[in-house]
Amino acid sequence: METIRVLYDYQAFELQTHGGISRSFVELITHMPNYIEASLKIKESNNIYLSEYGLVSVSPLYRTYNSFLNGISFKGKGRLFNALSLIPFFHNSTKINQNVVLDSLKNDKFDVFHPTFLDSYFLPYIKKKPVVVTIHDLITAKYPQYFKHTQTKAQKIQADAATHIIAVSENTKKDIIEILDVSPSKVSVVHHGAPNIDWKMLELLPRIFSFDYFLYVGNRMIYKNFFYLLDQSCEILKETGFKIVCTGYPFSCVEKEKIKSMGLEQSVIHCFVSSEELYSLYKYAKAFVYPSCYEGFGIPILESFLCKCPVILNNASCFPEIAGDAAIYFNENGPYASLREVLKQFMELSPLEVDEYKQKGLERVKLFSWEESAKKMASIYKNIL
Repeated sequence: METIRVLYDYQAFELQTHGGISRSFVELITHMPNYIEASLKIKESNNIYLSEYGLVSVSPLYRTYNSFLNGISFKGKGRLFNALSLIPFFHNSTKINQNVVLDSLKNDKFDVFHPTFLDSYFLPYIKKKPVVVTIHDLITAKYPQYFKHTQTKAQKIQADAATHIIAVSENTKKDIIEILDVSPSKVSVVHHGAPNIDWKMLELLPRIFSFDYFLYVGNRMIYKNFFYLLDQSCEILKETGFKIVCTGYPFSCVEKEKIKSMGLEQSVIHCFVSSEELYSLYKYAKAFVYPSCYEGFGIPILESFLCKCPVILNNASCFPEIAGDAAIYFNENGPYASLREVLKQFMELSPLEVDEYKQKGLERVKLFSWEESAKKMASIYKNIL
């Protein structure tokens, strides 16, 4: 089969040291079939996956807009940064990374271009070559009240310019069609795959905490419904002595005050963990609880399934699509089955019933493979040429 040269840009790998978007591109690139010649163009990055997967050798980031003036935000900061970038000795990591990509675009060294985030700097240079863009979610369009800046305008520009659009779930595809006014035929769903896991390592992982707990993973932005989780679980935590273990960023002052006002200082705890320790938290948790009202996909669901951790989900967004009947659902806004009620029902399940959910999770996760996702992506590249 004739080789297809796919050019990926720097964006996700400059923005993230680690995280779902850059990780998904690394997984797809490294699992591509042999007829795809993937090329990632970047000079400076602090992303951990580039070295971990041996994709490309980079220098550390020196200066970007986000790090400029120690990350302080003020009106006109962007104009100042761009003006200073015109000075030859002013080091701008983004411009350096962009120029590497633009050199390849200008020299026509690709068959398909796939940007990894929302900046459309490449449009004047793309000529008539096909462009594939991935839209992971439309959270800022669905809930603009929770964000200072929305991504909708940038997503619309890319969607209109793209030859084809990748959505990470059917739910995201539906949002793309409705919000960005895109033809359904222009959008294909390519699910994320399940993480590769060392089963022997998982079996030997020691328990981190001796107490029983529910697990909460990731950030706690408003749409993630963290305060809803506290409100709904407060009574159960106090009655049973169970705790909620949270990963991600430390608690904010507002979160600490909320936890204190509910008398949950000893019941809701935060911890920093490595990837291996996170798997231990999943493995020994009573259940993983995902109260978020919207996600593009939901990788923690698959991580839970792999670790045989029961999953309790909001019956919203893409969650039923990803978890199927392997999860237990609550209805945040429905007339019945609130999270409080579902947690109480879950606590009454027999060990055999809990084990049935664990086995369903192990079967469900088999549907999500990076190899299969990469094959589907490669087929899309082929079909648009």
